[in-house]
Amino acid sequence: MEDTSSPEAWYRSLPPLTRFSVTVSFLLTLLCSLSLLSPYHVMLDWTKVVWKAQAWRLISDYFFAGTFSIGWVMHMYFLVTFSAKLETNEMFNTSPGAYLCFLAFQSLSLDTLSLIMFWPTGRPVLAPAMVMAIIYYWSRREPFAECRIFGFRVQAYQFPFALIFLDLLMGHNILINVMGLATGHLYYFVKDVLPHERGIDILRVTPFVFDEIMRRAALFDMTNIKQSLKYLLLWSRPPSWGQRLDVYGGQVMGSGGVWGQANQVPGLDHDFWVCQTKTLSTTKELSIRCPQKY
Repeated sequence: MEDTSSPEAWYRSLPPLTRFSVTVSFLLTLLCSLSLLSPYHVMLDWTKVVWKAQAWRLISDYFFAGTFSIGWVMHMYFLVTFSAKLETNEMFNTSPGAYLCFLAFQSLSLDTLSLIMFWPTGRPVLAPAMVMAIIYYWSRREPFAECRIFGFRVQAYQFPFALIFLDLLMGHNILINVMGLATGHLYYFVKDVLPHERGIDILRVTPFVFDEIMRRAALFDMTNIKQSLKYLLLWSRPPSWGQRLDVYGGQVMGSGGVWGQANQVPGLDHDFWVCQTKTLSTTKELSIRCPQKY
C-alpha cells in the first residue's frame, strides 16, 4: 500500500488524469481568486467559440468552479474522490486513453446540452455537471459500494440522487447536477446497455488519439519536471525495434516482437515498456494490463 501520509505522497498517489484535473483546477482558481485572470476568459461562451475561435472555452469551463470558498472545497473533494475511484476502475484499464475518452464524451455531451438549454451562449460553468457525471457513472460501475452522506449510509447507486435531493433541500439550483446525471447516463447507455441488449458497441475500442495523448503525457510527470523533460527529449524519436538504448543508466532491449522491459527511470516511480508499435506506456501510472513480460 502506498504511503499517503504527506501531501506530496498523496498527490503522487492520484491517477494521472485526476491529478492533472486537480492541478489545473487549483491553478485556475488561484489566478482568478487573486484577480490575475478574469473568470470570464475561462467560462463557456459559444458565441466566443464560434465567432472568435476561442475553442479553449469548451474545455477550460470544466476546470473552474468559482473562486475559493466552502463550495469550491466540497467540489474539489468530490472531484478527487470519485474521479480517482472511476479512473482506477477495471472498466478503464483496457487502454491508456479509456478514461480520457470518457471525459471527452462527457465534455462534448455537456457542451452540446448546455448550448441547447442556454442558447446561444451556453451555461458558463459546467465543472459541477462533470463531477456529477463522474459520480453517476462510478455509481453504475460499483452500485453496491457503501457511501456516507451526513452520517447516513447509502449504496452507490443511490448516492447521485441523494446529492441532488440534498441540494434541493438547501435551496440550490439542481439543474446543473441533473445535466451531469443525464450525460453520465447517456455514456452508461452507450457503453453498457446497448452492447448487452442490442449488440451495438460503438465504444468498444478507444480511439487511437486518446491512447496516443496518454502515452505521450506519461513521459511528463508534473511532480518531477526536470527529469521528465530530459526523458521526453531522449525519447523524442521512437527507437527502432530491437535497438539497444541507454536510459539513465538502464537499458531498453528489443525482444523479437514481444515486449521489452526498461529499468526504472529515477524520479518517475514507474517502469516503461517498448512495444511493437514503438510507443511507450506505463503499467503502474496508467494501470494498463500488459502482455506477458519476458
